[in-house]
Amino acid sequence: MKKKRLWIALAGAVVLVAVAIGVAVALNSDTGDGYRLVASPDGGRARVVARVVQPEGYALSEDSDVDGEEPEYYFEPESDESPVRFLYYTTGYGDSQSVAEAAIAAYTTFYDEFASSEVAERTLADRTFLSFDYTAAYPNAEETAMVYEQSAVCYFPVGGDAFVVCVVSLSFDGADAYLDAEALDAYVAQACGAVNLL
Repeated sequence: MKKKRLWIALAGAVVLVAVAIGVAVALNSDTGDGYRLVASPDGGRARVVARVVQPEGYALSEDSDVDGEEPEYYFEPESDESPVRFLYYTTGYGDSQSVAEAAIAAYTTFYDEFASSEVAERTLADRTFLSFDYTAAYPNAEETAMVYEQSAVCYFPVGGDAFVVCVVSLSFDGADAYLDAEALDAYVAQACGAVNLL
């Protein structure tokens, strides 16, 4: 009798795990209308707050956490000629302005060669968001060469204390190759245009 009860309990646990995995996959996978971003505004129930449509010319990276409670998506360019390292999407919490300013302060102390724009509200690709962009130079992981990074970080409030964040990260051979504002905006517009808030 005890063995039977144990078996029933184990079977029930397996079913619960399978259901949980199924729910996570259903929430986070691309169902044709985009990859879903999940958040719990103001500590409430987790819900889908946005969808990210895979940007044209990019492929979902294996570094993505598509089945997490609050998934993260990395998209890498399909072309080796692209200066883009990745496009990154996830959710976060806090006042967007304060989070952005804290990020700039942290980067300033972390990178020896760092410069950023002001945090400002912008509209690109019919999307309004708070953003800043920056350049930074630092040794690569092997410390055999310098990495010259240019990135833009964009925040989309989704209600309460939650936001969607989109990062556009580019890499160059030298600081003289950094893009001007108009050229950078073209990449930012494509990345942010993939975000559909719900």
